[in-house]
Amino acid sequence: MIDLHYRFVPMGTTAEPDPGRLYLDVGNRFGPGLIDHHQPDGPDRCTAALVLEQAAAIRAQARALPAGQPLELVTHRQPDLDAITAIHFVESLVKGPLPRPAADLWAAAVALVRADLGRYRADLARAERLMVALPRTAAGETERVPGLWIAAPDSLLFKAWARGDTRGAGDPRGFVFTAVALSPSRVILSVQPGLGLWLRGLGEALEAAETAKRLRLNRPRRGAPRPGYAGPDPWYDGRSPLHGYTIVDAPHGGTLLDPAEIRAVFTHWLGG
Repeated sequence: MIDLHYRFVPMGTTAEPDPGRLYLDVGNRFGPGLIDHHQPDGPDRCTAALVLEQAAAIRAQARALPAGQPLELVTHRQPDLDAITAIHFVESLVKGPLPRPAADLWAAAVALVRADLGRYRADLARAERLMVALPRTAAGETERVPGLWIAAPDSLLFKAWARGDTRGAGDPRGFVFTAVALSPSRVILSVQPGLGLWLRGLGEALEAAETAKRLRLNRPRRGAPRPGYAGPDPWYDGRSPLHGYTIVDAPHGGTLLDPAEIRAVFTHWLGG
């Protein structure tokens, strides 16, 4: 049975094919040994779905390794649900199902989800509720939708709960917009996909503010530009086909913009 090793790299890391490594949700390309969708020409499916589609290729990559050599699974730091699910699928593909009975795993998962729902309700009580007029993908149109702005939520699935919270939002779509500060240096702004709404231009505006502040503080970002962007480690603007400009994420090295500055850029982008 093949051994698996794990490595976590900064978000936005680019990579080249390596027989001994399988890149998941990172690498900035899609092909043998690299399963990512963040690049502009990337596939329009999540990483977990792509792993299942590439099951034969993944098994072949594992079988081709010299005897005793492990397969290194590489994903980004602070992996999200998509990355974690993709890793689990790879483990099942190359090592077989986990020995623990499925019923035990299900019961444990249910308990974790119920506990997280309680944490979401506590988070909701302290989150800022707002109505925002977001642009529709059709030029010149906007739609007012319910949103939440919160710092350091305790709930691991905060965004998922918020999007399904029709009662709390007073809207059959739940909270359509969320701004979540996972830490002082990482903020993720997103809108539910599939509703004809987007955040196009917001990532560019935040990147411009980030660059200007770093210039004032003499703290430039160094290295080669991220493919498709003007500089290294930019704000991710959601340009991949999967995201369709519905998400904006801070640089993987962290933002220097404080909460008030991010909010000011967002307000200006809205035209307010």
